[in-house]
Amino acid sequence: MDTMDRIISFVTDLFGDWISYTKTLYLVTHKEARYSSSYIESCLQSYRMALTCSLLPFRYDENAKSISLKPFPKWAANLHFALQIVILVLHLAMGFHWNNTIGKGVGLDKAGRKELTWKKIVQFYYYTLSGFTLVIIILFRLRADRVKPLLTIPFHMEIKWCQGREGYVTNVLLGLTACVTGTCLLLPFMYLAASLLRPCLPFLSVSLVTKSCPTWASLGEVNLGAQIFFALVEYYYWIFILGLALGIGWIALVYPGIAAKLRIDAIMRELKIGIENGIVGFREIQVLQGLTNSFWKFPLMQIMLGAWLVCEVIALYSVVRLAGTLPLPIFIYFSLISIDGAALIHVHFKLLAVPCIASIEMFEYRKKMPRGGSRWFRRVVKSCSPYQLKMADGRFFDKKTALVIWQFVVDRVVMCLIM
Repeated sequence: MDTMDRIISFVTDLFGDWISYTKTLYLVTHKEARYSSSYIESCLQSYRMALTCSLLPFRYDENAKSISLKPFPKWAANLHFALQIVILVLHLAMGFHWNNTIGKGVGLDKAGRKELTWKKIVQFYYYTLSGFTLVIIILFRLRADRVKPLLTIPFHMEIKWCQGREGYVTNVLLGLTACVTGTCLLLPFMYLAASLLRPCLPFLSVSLVTKSCPTWASLGEVNLGAQIFFALVEYYYWIFILGLALGIGWIALVYPGIAAKLRIDAIMRELKIGIENGIVGFREIQVLQGLTNSFWKFPLMQIMLGAWLVCEVIALYSVVRLAGTLPLPIFIYFSLISIDGAALIHVHFKLLAVPCIASIEMFEYRKKMPRGGSRWFRRVVKSCSPYQLKMADGRFFDKKTALVIWQFVVDRVVMCLIM
């Protein structure tokens, strides 16, 4: 009975995810609806999706009256973590297996250099992605306690400081949420279908046990049970990778900054009507900044940035240079990754800089106040510093970060194209 209940719950959650996704799309395309809405519902649904397939020992408490977490059975979290480690090691081994196979006659069409190039790219991409993810999930598990406040405090800040406020929701955050959530909903099913329809493709674990694969487009010889098993392995693999990217790399990274920006807006409204005591609220922002930097400190932020940049360079190069050579499933996958990667750089990184820009503007506004405000106010402001989300080498996200990173990606793609 428990198994049946869990299957029903899974199907219900799946349909609920699509319903929530369509609501987010509706908000993106209808300005009138955004005027009276909040970020909470869209971000919270993404948060639920991510925690459902993550390895963290807590889950969202559906029965609580406020945003809160509840303990997840320790044995289940440990089993989840162990399964993910095993599957990641499997994909690492698969990458090295194809590295030793490609160019030595297995599945290699001698028609030209381009085919060998994309096969090498796919092989490199997959074991690199698995290697990055293996390190990331270990760090996530070690820092599970640090991520807890990042999954609750921002929601409470928005609820508290935006009650009765309308028109603050823009389609930038909602659009990026829809983009990332859409990929998380579609991509695992694409891999599930590809595992059943094209088992000889080397980016699928079923290809390790198939026989008679003269080309990567052939159907191979493998019994249906093994084919279904490995298809489910691929589905699970991409569910938890995208769940980590959505729930931790997205909600625990971007949303705290958005909540800080909303708190700064509340302080600014008070300052503009002469209430200086509101500056004390900046202490909340400093606490949130400290919590965020504590979780994302070295080497986690550097690894996440490196993974994003490597994925984007490879995906863009493959789509631009090898569009006519790539098999359709791989072309669709790289197209989705390149679109999401561009959105991450141009929108995601700009959102990470939003609280920094807002806090600097707040300090600049203080200079315009008569005599800079009262003596007490000046002393409090002097003890504050702009919100800074640390990146690497002492740098932090500001208004120029997105352009600098995009220039880095373009330079690397161009360099690869002319080689």
